[in-house]
Amino acid sequence: MNHWETTPPVDRQTEARSIARDLELLPDHGQPNEFRTLRILEQLEKQGLLNEAIERVKGLYETEIREMKDNFGEDCWELLAVLELFDPETAEHCISTYEIARNKVERPLWNGVVLAETFRQEHVDLSQFYRACLLHDIGKIEVPHAVLVTRVPDERCADILFEHRRDVLLPRLQMKYGETFELPETILDGPALLQYLYTTLHIRPQELTPIRLLLDHSVDAEILEQLAHCGCSPEDSLLDIMHKHDVYSAQILTTLGYSVEGEIAGAHHQHSRSDKKYQITVGSMQASIDLADIIHLADVENAMLSKRHYKEAGTPLKALHVLAVHTKQGLIQEYIAYLWIADEMLALDTTHLEAADRAIYTSLATFLDTSKSRHLGWPDWRAQNVDLQKMAA
Repeated sequence: MNHWETTPPVDRQTEARSIARDLELLPDHGQPNEFRTLRILEQLEKQGLLNEAIERVKGLYETEIREMKDNFGEDCWELLAVLELFDPETAEHCISTYEIARNKVERPLWNGVVLAETFRQEHVDLSQFYRACLLHDIGKIEVPHAVLVTRVPDERCADILFEHRRDVLLPRLQMKYGETFELPETILDGPALLQYLYTTLHIRPQELTPIRLLLDHSVDAEILEQLAHCGCSPEDSLLDIMHKHDVYSAQILTTLGYSVEGEIAGAHHQHSRSDKKYQITVGSMQASIDLADIIHLADVENAMLSKRHYKEAGTPLKALHVLAVHTKQGLIQEYIAYLWIADEMLALDTTHLEAADRAIYTSLATFLDTSKSRHLGWPDWRAQNVDLQKMAA
């Protein structure tokens, strides 16, 4: 008997949310063409709950999406409604990511470039890009909900890895860098390890920590089943599992006829996955910008700046630091990262920076200077603000 037939009467929104998280709607393992997202849609409609869910989500977000009202059809609202029922925090994040990306694309950057104008000159459909922004995380519905809500900050992951440095951390680093790899003896705690991973290896600890060490409870049969659905195991890291949603976002959007949106959304965390079809060429330098990278930048910035149940809101400079790390890892093309990070830094009020943020600022300034030195003709970010030049000196 179905889950919603065995539970006692509840209000309709709670019932819809239960359907969105019902394990009975998980496709059988080995059926890659079946998506939990579409099964949820079918059941919501069957139970007469879909229209109510759509109207409620429109009430939540119609103001934010008002400029897209002619290009965000009912099928898109259906997907957003299912995502909000599955995880309200993720739906809110998608809206915020869209707002950040749209603001960055529509207004002039610090060097005078307006990305939206370049979109139009190259006949790129802005509405397709914005739909990809709004639905870039739809694939998270296919990820285990227990993993989705077990989001642990880098600081805690570093502490866990330090505790398991011999049985987990070192073997994983040796697989990556060779059997003779050893950690420096100067790493005596989690914070030191975090700094080492960031500055020397350009790795986030979330990339190395197995999900079995991060869950608040033991890995039970339900978790194993959901992990198997997305081709993962308890030994996979949090980011390994979470990044599976990129592929699912691409597949779901493509299945519904949004192939361009699927291509862009499906590459927003893995730069190498893009087939480089969806790029714009900026300025006289003819520098290419991948549209998926714009979503990545907005996505990570919003995630870092947002307060969550598992973390406090990060500072703007900490968010930019993570973006710089991602650029060094090759997850973002360097030119758009240079434009974006410089644009954010030049807009910051640096009057009363704390010592930690001052150190991050200096590191980011070095990152920008190094990027500029490697590319003749790039606009000079330091020429934009004399005060910031003095600060970084």
